[in-house]
Order: sequence, then C-alpha cells, then structure tokens
Amino acid sequence: MMFVVFCIGYNTYSQPNKRTVNWFTHQNVGIDFNSGIPIENPINTMPELIMGSVSTMSDTNGNLLFYSDGLKIFNREHNVMPGLTCGTGFIPAGQGALSIPKPGSDSLYYVFTARAVENFHPMFYYTINMNRNGGLGEVIDIDTLEAGWDAANHITASYMKNKRDYWIFTRKYREHKYAAFKVTPQGVDPIPVLSNAPERPFETGGFGVIKVAYNKKYIMSCFEAHTANEICKLDNETGEIEYLYQFHSHELPVDPWINQKNLEFSPSSKYLYISGDHYSAVPEEKVSCVYQLDMQYVEDQMSFTQSATLVGEPKGYHIQLASDGKIYCYYSLPDGPSPNVIGVINNPDRRGVECNYEDEALTIVDGLIGGQSFVNFAPDFLFRFDYNGICESDTFTFNPWFFPEPTTIHWNFGDTASGV
Repeated sequence: MMFVVFCIGYNTYSQPNKRTVNWFTHQNVGIDFNSGIPIENPINTMPELIMGSVSTMSDTNGNLLFYSDGLKIFNREHNVMPGLTCGTGFIPAGQGALSIPKPGSDSLYYVFTARAVENFHPMFYYTINMNRNGGLGEVIDIDTLEAGWDAANHITASYMKNKRDYWIFTRKYREHKYAAFKVTPQGVDPIPVLSNAPERPFETGGFGVIKVAYNKKYIMSCFEAHTANEICKLDNETGEIEYLYQFHSHELPVDPWINQKNLEFSPSSKYLYISGDHYSAVPEEKVSCVYQLDMQYVEDQMSFTQSATLVGEPKGYHIQLASDGKIYCYYSLPDGPSPNVIGVINNPDRRGVECNYEDEALTIVDGLIGGQSFVNFAPDFLFRFDYNGICESDTFTFNPWFFPEPTTIHWNFGDTASGV
C-alpha cells in the first residue's frame, strides 16, 4: 500500500480544492463541505433559481464569493450583483453556467453561459470584479461568443497543460462540432478550436452533461434524449477532441435499462459512472440507477460497455464528485421517491460494489433540492495530482495539479529506510 503525505509551503494551500465547498441548488438549499463532510446550510433569503445547475465560486479558503444559474449572478449575501445583465429572453440550460477565476488575476472572474436548446441566443460570458461594491462584487462586462451561436446545454472547463490557462468546452449542434475556447490572462479568445462531433438533432441536446476526466485524457457527454453517451479523447494542450464512438444505456449488459441523466468520473479517472432512472408513473416505484464502467477499456467499445456494473439504486440520478473525494447522488424533482435525500458513493475508485454506495448520507430538512444537476464547476479544483507507475520497483513520476501551486511538496511513502 502506498501512503502519500503532503507538506505544503503555505497554509492556504493545505486544501486547494476549497473553491468547490459551497453548493447551492434550486430552492433555499445550500450544502457546505468546509468541515470535510456535507452539512446542510439553509439559506432562507436565497432566491429561487431556475431548474438548471448552479455554478458556485468560493475563494481558496472556502469563503463563498458568488453563484449563478446563468441568468443572474448572486453575491455572498444572496443579492443580485449590480452591473450589466444578459437582458430578457435568455433561458439557461441544465448545465448552463460555469465560473472560473481569470488567469493571472486575484479579483476578476468569468461566468460562462450555455442556453437551452429551445433558444437562439449566442453563448456569452460575464466578467466580475470582486473588488467592487465593498467586496461583494460587480458585473463589469458582458461579451458574446458568436462562434458558439449553436452551442447549447453543455459547458465545462479544464486547466491547460501550463496549469494557468483554461479551455472552455461546449457542444455545437448545428455545425456538429465540439468547441474549445482558450482563456488566458489576455482574456477569452473568441475563435475556438473546433473538432468534429457526430450529427445529433438539435432537439436531442437537452438535459445532460459534458465532463472532462480528471486525468484530462478524455471528455464525455451524455444526452437524456436517446440515452446516448459520446466518448472522446482530449488533447489538453491543443484543445482538440477526437470522437471515438457513442453507446446507449440500453446497450449495457445490466438491468434495468435507464433514461440517461448524468455522468461522473472517479477522482483517479479509473472509473466512469453513468446514472439515470427507470420511469414509472408512480413516484414510489421510480428507480434510479448508477452504473460503473472500467476506464481501462474505454477505447474498446465492446469491452468498455461489457464492464458495466450496477453499484446502487440511489434515491437520485444526479451525481457529482465533491471535495471529500466522494460522489453524491440526488433526485431532482418533487415527484421522486425521496426528493430530499442525498446518497453517496464513498469509495468511487474501488471496483464494483466495493465503491460502497450509501443510500442516505444527508437529508435536506429545509427547502427542496430541485434543479437538473447539482452544481457545475471546473473539475481542476477537485483534482490533486496524476502519476505514472504501476508496481513496486517501477519508477513513479508525479505531476501535481494544486491551485494555487504550492511552493514545496514533500512525499511520504512510509519508507522508513529512506529517512523520511
């Protein structure tokens, strides 16, 4: 067994993923991970958000800065930020907002938006200055990304290889492309890197998500319509995406088949989890399922789909990795079997039922969870490091992905002979 201990040069870096510790959902529900475990944080003054996901942003110490559903931006006091707005008629999507810090700045942030498929607004983004309005923040600019004119629903991000800049990824449904917009200290490049995607009817680009594997080698999308999953390789240096294949949830050798809703990767990217529900008109008879697939087979479609294992029938199908390394699950609608109960996959990097799904990890007392997804944030704030090496006597190499980057890192593998 290998043990790793980090000794990091400045205490702010001791929990680099604290940008993701505050979650908000549809109706007065907050979940706080600052203590290391999820705690309900009811916000009675919180505005009712739309049914899409909410993107939250905290500072590196876990203090809430702002959150957005793509339509409005709310400060830490749960009031709408002053400044520019997107105007009327914009309907954000299920994965319709994503916030990131501007590279090289300690006060400027971006919130990117993706519209619902029913609308024809261009993709756009807000610029927020957190030094304005007494530290509560102000929207100082709005810019459109005309190249994203047919982008809808899906939006995610990834740190680039230089560990400073970002790629913003989305899916274009009229031109059948993946688009990667580059974000640097100079701003957002409006001309994206385009990669071929399979034809998909615009109306099928509704609810679903796009996510980057934490090792940055793959990017995957799922679509509720047709219960489809698109499997792609990612070149995180160039932003290019190579489409490999797609599969449908009913093709998996498992029962019951599901209406696909969501997907998530384990922290090490060893496993992919896909989730959905088996529809029933009777709320008590609705069944949500989460399946685990082994990523070592991902480039072989048959082997990959055959690796699917049912790991739980949770109270919900929306799944999201949290800062504690666990994946949380909930049902988004009030007619679900237990709409205010959150389940958890305690050990998502373990195979099959050893991932230890727990049915009732947290019960929400105040408010209604709601929403078409948990939260949406850049996955890099959850990812710690990657490594190469398989077994004893191999040379292991480690590549840290802590942000901000620590001044020093000490590795302790429990090898007393080394003098550590």
